[in-house]
Amino acid sequence: MKAKVVNVQYVGFEVSARARLYKFVVNQENGTREFTLSIFNEAFSRRQISFQDAPDFCSAKIHRELAAFENNPPASQYKISEMELEEYQRAHAPRPSSRFHRHSIAKTTATEHVER
Repeated sequence: MKAKVVNVQYVGFEVSARARLYKFVVNQENGTREFTLSIFNEAFSRRQISFQDAPDFCSAKIHRELAAFENNPPASQYKISEMELEEYQRAHAPRPSSRFHRHSIAKTTATEHVER
């Protein structure tokens, strides 16, 4: 069986009073569909996601929906949930560093010469 070709393209965003709307076009063999994903402005002000990461996050969401519904998801508009943003934060949180750093001490084998 031949694999279906799917092309997901980010086409921009719009800003509304309550959210940012990220727009995508999905081109498939059987036609083109438009998808809109909205992220509430509060998520950005609370630093749950950055403006720079939002398009990639939304693209990943579309790819998951396409995979879950054999490239034909029933919805074309999605609101990103708090739970999805929390999962994203956990996955992208900086790893805690050790409070104590180990420094290796290089041993010198050469003897120092002191001029008198």
